[in-house]
Amino acid sequence: MTGQRNHPEIRRLGCPTGAAHLQGQGFNELAVKARKAKADGRAAGLAATLAALKAEGITRANGIAGALNARGYATPRGGRWTARSVLNVAARLR
Repeated sequence: MTGQRNHPEIRRLGCPTGAAHLQGQGFNELAVKARKAKADGRAAGLAATLAALKAEGITRANGIAGALNARGYATPRGGRWTARSVLNVAARLR
């Protein structure tokens, strides 16, 4: 046996008042609202770019993702665009 997880004398307690204490305090709802607001803002900022790409004739999600990557746009987490991430942004704009 190696590591704490399998050690017979170590019990993993976590925070004794962790999730149960925070439940019902409204923190989760506030966090979700803040994340959604940030994502909505990011999507709104890309609306003009997506419209321009569609005006150029690039209408499929894969094509839009490729164009965004080629033009140096990063996803909110700094990654590369995929068809799924383009569809997620488009859904936010509806």
